[in-house]
Amino acid sequence: MSEVAPASSEDIDRESRGRFKESLLQNHSSTNADVDCNSPLITLTLRHEQVLDTTYKMWMYKAILFVSRVAPCAVIYGGTLSFLICVFYMYRWGVLFALSLYAVFMLWTSWMMAICAFLGLFRCWSTIKNDWYSMYLDEADAAPVKQRSLPVQDVTSQPPLHGLRWCDVVHYVIIPNYKTPYEILAHSVRAVRCYRWSRTNMVIVLACEERDETAAERNAEIRKEFGDDFLSICETRHPSGIPKHIKGKASNVCWSFSEVVKQLHSQGFTESDQQRMVVTIIDDDSEMHERYFEALTYNFLASGETKRHLTIWQCPIVHFKNYKTQPGIVRVASLFASLHELASLANPLDVHVPFSSYSMSFVLASGVGGFDPDWLAEDWHMLAKCSLMTEGRATCEPIFLPLMNYAPEEETWWKTIKARWTQAKRHSLGVSEIVYVWSSLYVGLMQLPTWHRVVRMLYRCLPLAFRLMFVHFEVSTLGVWPILGAILIHYTQGMEAWCSVSDLDNLCSTCCVKAGMRLGYFQDQIVKNSWAVFIQTRASAGLVLGLFMASFCGPFYFQLVKKRVDGDVHDDCFGRNICCLVARTVLELLMYGGLSAIFFGAIPEWIAVVTILTDLSQDHAVAAMKGRPDEDV
Repeated sequence: MSEVAPASSEDIDRESRGRFKESLLQNHSSTNADVDCNSPLITLTLRHEQVLDTTYKMWMYKAILFVSRVAPCAVIYGGTLSFLICVFYMYRWGVLFALSLYAVFMLWTSWMMAICAFLGLFRCWSTIKNDWYSMYLDEADAAPVKQRSLPVQDVTSQPPLHGLRWCDVVHYVIIPNYKTPYEILAHSVRAVRCYRWSRTNMVIVLACEERDETAAERNAEIRKEFGDDFLSICETRHPSGIPKHIKGKASNVCWSFSEVVKQLHSQGFTESDQQRMVVTIIDDDSEMHERYFEALTYNFLASGETKRHLTIWQCPIVHFKNYKTQPGIVRVASLFASLHELASLANPLDVHVPFSSYSMSFVLASGVGGFDPDWLAEDWHMLAKCSLMTEGRATCEPIFLPLMNYAPEEETWWKTIKARWTQAKRHSLGVSEIVYVWSSLYVGLMQLPTWHRVVRMLYRCLPLAFRLMFVHFEVSTLGVWPILGAILIHYTQGMEAWCSVSDLDNLCSTCCVKAGMRLGYFQDQIVKNSWAVFIQTRASAGLVLGLFMASFCGPFYFQLVKKRVDGDVHDDCFGRNICCLVARTVLELLMYGGLSAIFFGAIPEWIAVVTILTDLSQDHAVAAMKGRPDEDV
């Protein structure tokens, strides 16, 4: 393992090490005495073996664990089985009523995605124009005197904002990677280098796996090309075979962050120093927006002395980097995954969650004990952990500067589809977070001494718990339940029940009443069924329309980021003419939308809900990319 900070590192020379330490201490010399050395976080332990001190509490904990593991499987398989029974055997109004409620819920979801996707697109368009450093200076100049009590002694003459200056903030960028092709990793580092203060205020941490025999050569090339562009470039090596460390990003990030903390402590950095450090996790194929770290620095400073340590920042993820070479069915999945992330961040009613690449205060990350190595969805898990351990105070906030990354890609069309299937299965295993959230929520509630804090924690944390549930519920059912509902309505007794609404004036002669008598229904059941059918059919049509409306946002999103797409985007009519791109998007949605929802959504989720019945810790399947050996995917 290589050192994660310049001290005692064979790869960073003495001059660089001295510059690292001197820069941090000099920039912070005027603020060190004024920043509260005590962490603003009061965290819960969430350790059930310590908190659950009675048999009753332990039994309740085990019951919640069991229910939260079984419930996703029971809902998906049980609900689908109920619809199949109704389709092939006997129609009952209760099931149709439930299907109608589902259709209304999905109608709301699709239209919220359509509306908020356009809202998010506007937010991105306007945010790109911001001059974050000027905004910081304006706010700092207007800050109250009590916020400006810190003397300005450095050459930059930067005024403090909420106790810190711009030059005080140091960014640690952790890039977990495994046999990543050099050009892709270098491109990610090159994008991070766009930060204007990278030479004095940014440290790159290459988080590698010990079993990756190509890491040393690749890291040496990275240092050779970018060594003068950052305060430091260092690496960590995650050993294999550590108990409770699953293979993949989660354990790699966990190890890397813990090594960074150890080195900071060994060099004498205090909690006060850590309060001005920000850690960012990015994937090895992520292209950050050139102004992301300026926006992050501004948001970190402007959030205030407490909120900055209770916030995770997330930018919209756009899977368009290799958009031109993706097969149609994969392109549809990439489009809706990108739009869903954008809409979720722009939706003021939604609970924002981090995905793939995100940033947070060093204090928050260390205050909750760092990253957990045994949960696959480390991004969702980190938010859940931070939120629960802070009684719901920690939240995720958007920064509307799109991050570009690659969809899985192989040499052939079929291999690319298989790679996307592998990625979908990995994403669906995030359903295990439902188990973690509900069980840990119970443990957290047991730690609280007053009912007031119990109610407040429930108010803050339940929206996150339901958000995680609804995401997997939507993905697992979208490609299946609407189809079964259509079959149930149009090819079974449902249509006979529908006609009773318009024929109730002639009860003695209507086909509906005859059908009801033949099937053993009462008149009130026929009426209820009729309204249920009416609602279900209209809501299902609205759902489809909402998805098409959302897809119209895709071409405009592409136009916003097309300069960052690989290849010549103007070599065909789709890149030159937005009308052609809209037409292709709609056509691909018609051709592949249903298949994409089933094979990249429903089926992986169905597999995942069965998997978590017996095992919550699954190894991370590495996403395929050109240049990475197939045997390592």
